[in-house]
Amino acid sequence: MKLRQAIACGLLSLASLGGAASAATPKKVWLTLDQNSYTALQQVDPAARSLESRYVATGTTNKGLVTVDRIHIVPVDDSVLGALSAQVHRQLHHCAGYITYDSLDAARVALQPRQALAGLTVPDYTIDQQALVTPWIAQQTAGHIADTIQSLAGFNNRYYNGSTGAEASDWLKSTWQTMAAGRSDIAVKQVVRGSDKQASVVLTITGTQHPEQIVVMGAHLDTVNWNDAGGQSHDTSRAPGADDDASGVAGLTETLRVLLANGYKPARTIQLMAYAGEEFGLYGSNYIATDYANRNVDVVGMLQLDMTNYKGSAGDIYLEDDYTDAAQNQFVESLVNTYLPQLSVVHDQCGYGCSDHASWHNQGYATSMPFESRLGDDNPYIHSSKDTYANSGNQAQHALKFTRLALAFAVELGGNGDGDTPIPPTGGDVLANGVPKSGLSGASGSTVLYKVTVPAGASNLVISTSGGSGDVDLYTRYGAAPTTSSYDCRPYRSGNNESCTVATPQAGTYYVQLRAYQAYGGVTVKASWTTGGDPQPPADDELANGVAKTGLSGATGGTALYRVIVPAGSTNLTIGSSGGTGDVDMYVRFGSAPTTSSYDCRPYRNGNSESCTFTQVQAGTYYVMLKGYQAYSGVSLKASWNGG
Repeated sequence: MKLRQAIACGLLSLASLGGAASAATPKKVWLTLDQNSYTALQQVDPAARSLESRYVATGTTNKGLVTVDRIHIVPVDDSVLGALSAQVHRQLHHCAGYITYDSLDAARVALQPRQALAGLTVPDYTIDQQALVTPWIAQQTAGHIADTIQSLAGFNNRYYNGSTGAEASDWLKSTWQTMAAGRSDIAVKQVVRGSDKQASVVLTITGTQHPEQIVVMGAHLDTVNWNDAGGQSHDTSRAPGADDDASGVAGLTETLRVLLANGYKPARTIQLMAYAGEEFGLYGSNYIATDYANRNVDVVGMLQLDMTNYKGSAGDIYLEDDYTDAAQNQFVESLVNTYLPQLSVVHDQCGYGCSDHASWHNQGYATSMPFESRLGDDNPYIHSSKDTYANSGNQAQHALKFTRLALAFAVELGGNGDGDTPIPPTGGDVLANGVPKSGLSGASGSTVLYKVTVPAGASNLVISTSGGSGDVDLYTRYGAAPTTSSYDCRPYRSGNNESCTVATPQAGTYYVQLRAYQAYGGVTVKASWTTGGDPQPPADDELANGVAKTGLSGATGGTALYRVIVPAGSTNLTIGSSGGTGDVDMYVRFGSAPTTSSYDCRPYRNGNSESCTFTQVQAGTYYVMLKGYQAYSGVSLKASWNGG
């Protein structure tokens, strides 16, 4: 990564530049640089003059305001670049601040206003995958991250145009392929820009529901030693790049390991990218991002991990606000607050073209970049032979924070597309037939998952929420945890009284998610169903005209069936329940037994006093079902009519 720190950073160049500039063969180049770097340039090269300048959008605030930066195009002799880099470091305390092009046309194209890509999916940034993310981030370890860091740092260097850089790309491709063996939905490929020796490595997990929507997570594979006179001695100079950026690639690899271990299948496609040539001007990422934009690929979001293992500042995660997307940045911060609440998030800016996220931002995609420290406090050993695992403290605990954030980003944006394996809720979250769970509460945006195991032959499954304050939303789904975009039933009403009914439920597990639209408290959730087909009548099931049956009782969810045989010529039939304790519901139907979804009359009142009256009476049998909304006892049931 090209950052604000003490090591000479050299130059940055984009796809038009084939290799590092050589001081021995100076040539004319065109720089794009911001106002501060332009001032520094004039101090070391007074003859340098801006050909033109444009205001370029750097991002959008949370209030929707576009932030801009004034960028100049300046022709210079490349022999001035070293002095410019030194001056920028002395005055501005950061590296480069400019991008180099081989032609004026290339520089002008780069500063053209970004056109909005047609049809991009804009996520709602709902956080609802706690059932997956919470246990999975606990499975990620600093030890696995450290192993990958040291393996990558074991290459003499990983120059984008050197033989060991190519070997590192081959090693990573082989490593990811081995990890994903047996998964037909996962592919690993290398992407080469022109004649570069090092290829970018791209792993794709194809989405099960929205494969055309892509979540990108990246890091850069290459390294550089700027003490090596422009990086010409590709095979001999030592540039281990343990922090910059083996730490980012290791974070992607550890995220992949845990996703694979849990059989994760995303709803959206997820791509992990290890870019070539970042140190020499974002070569690999710019090549891929430009291709995606030209093909209008639907990238839902992009996260960059560049330097994650050197804790140089008091905060934990520094989120760069410039050349990133404000809405996605807020989502990333919310992920930290939800899954890693012990960590602090601090906002910062990393400047013009500081890492691969800039390639995606320049093409109109939403990007975010969490970083290891405040700019200026980052790893002082990068871009040298001293960027080693030992100089990061022989630890990967700091990188583990970013790795866990990456997994949360992948799963929350990728979604749960695996409908084959039910997701078990935490212990105690099983809803038994007719037994409510009461006194439930949750903060705004929070979710909790329950499961309901329904036996074969059951009918009239009813899952409901009721009571309390605030506003909780009910989602149900058979066989897998529901999400805000994938569910079988979602009443979506104001308040807490919501209900889902399945007349003929499948045998197996139904999952119930309560999601707080607003903070809520005192809520009850209940699932109930009827077993054994139609309700069974008691031994003495007939109601004679005007003769009450008394002392009736039943359990919560229990049913009892009675008959009323009405003769021809009868009028004003009234059937009613009354007295006792608890809460029984009455259902009446002519000709066949009623159910909770098929009836002629259902008063559905609190308590036991319910009544159905028929002024137009048919001759024949009326069936009366009593169903315990709560356990009840001491209830009377009576039917009466005139005439007949």
